[in-house]
Amino acid sequence: MKSGNKNLFSVKQIFQDNWKEYLKTHNPRGIEIKEVEKMISCKDENRGGFWYYCKNCNEYLFIP
Repeated sequence: MKSGNKNLFSVKQIFQDNWKEYLKTHNPRGIEIKEVEKMISCKDENRGGFWYYCKNCNEYLFIP
């Protein structure tokens, strides 16, 4: 992810890129797996979200 001259990385992206390989070589506890997988799936429509309706433009917007 780039913005201007700076490379921007998110913790989520680092985990998405490396989580499967990490699981192959380490033995994380169940709670660690659960929490990392929650973070990785954050902002996924399957986890739910909110619908907003704008009266001015008569449109709906879904925010995961």
